[in-house]
Amino acid sequence: MQAQLVFGEKKEIKRLRVQNDLLSCYEDSVFEQIFSGKNDIAVLDIGCNDGIKTVERFSSDSVKTVIGLEYNSALATKAQKTFGNEKFSFYHCDVEADGFSEKLRGLMKERELQCFDVIYLSFVLMHLSDVMKLLYTLRSFLKEDGKLMIPARSLEGVDIMSANLLLDHDTDPVIWRGPVIAGAVKQFWTETLWKDVDYMFVDMPPGTGDVPLTVFQSLPVDGIIIVTSPQELVGMIVAKAVNMAKKMNVPILGIVENMSYLECPDCGKHINVFGESHTEQVAEEYGLKLLAQIPIDPKIAQMVDGGQVEYIEMPWFEEAVKAVENL
Repeated sequence: MQAQLVFGEKKEIKRLRVQNDLLSCYEDSVFEQIFSGKNDIAVLDIGCNDGIKTVERFSSDSVKTVIGLEYNSALATKAQKTFGNEKFSFYHCDVEADGFSEKLRGLMKERELQCFDVIYLSFVLMHLSDVMKLLYTLRSFLKEDGKLMIPARSLEGVDIMSANLLLDHDTDPVIWRGPVIAGAVKQFWTETLWKDVDYMFVDMPPGTGDVPLTVFQSLPVDGIIIVTSPQELVGMIVAKAVNMAKKMNVPILGIVENMSYLECPDCGKHINVFGESHTEQVAEEYGLKLLAQIPIDPKIAQMVDGGQVEYIEMPWFEEAVKAVENL
């Protein structure tokens, strides 16, 4: 039993090192961007394992202090014994235990730290029982311009951040009031380790409530695309979105009509499932471009459900793409 345990630990350490090696291909440029032109950076590394990757990751001269926390006491002890020095210090710590904040403040006091520039979590979130609780706790230890989150990445390399990525289960409801939602939106923008961004899209819920208001006020928005559907009531909904954008001085790139029509698989005839479209008239009324009319197509749903949305052929999006590229 003991031999099996040792073998299991060695195998797990090897697996984690392979994961970290793969991750370094992505994160090196991110840290280079964060550290550029800065000095005396303070880092909190949660899930530091045996300390090897922590030392490699934060060896930059820009980094002055690194505190590494590890749940496994044997690994934390090994890390401190091997790499502990004036710059690096490693501790055994359960970030979900009662008194975590007090313990961390004590460690920071020993190192004469007020807050951290970077908080790094290496393969930690999936092991937590309450992800949001820890993230909100850690936020109080960050500088205002500090960095905390690492986005997910799609098959084609598109970085993604969503509240759903932070939940224990995909089916857990996000029961947040307006101010909490607004705070989360700001955190996704300011505290996510975004790599070099060509275009960033913020997918907002319908309406003109807290989320779009926060996005318009807090993010450097170059323009919005209004997504609607063919029904007659669309005119009123689009009008609200247009008026809000105008009041907030946010440019409108155009309108995209979703669920526009169903194409008959036998004859190719367009069937207006939701009635005759009024979107084109509404767009003309407000001097906007109708950028795309997306059909109802089971193949689209199948590929989205299968995580292959990036491989859908979308000829009807050409005008929308041009509108974004011409910003």
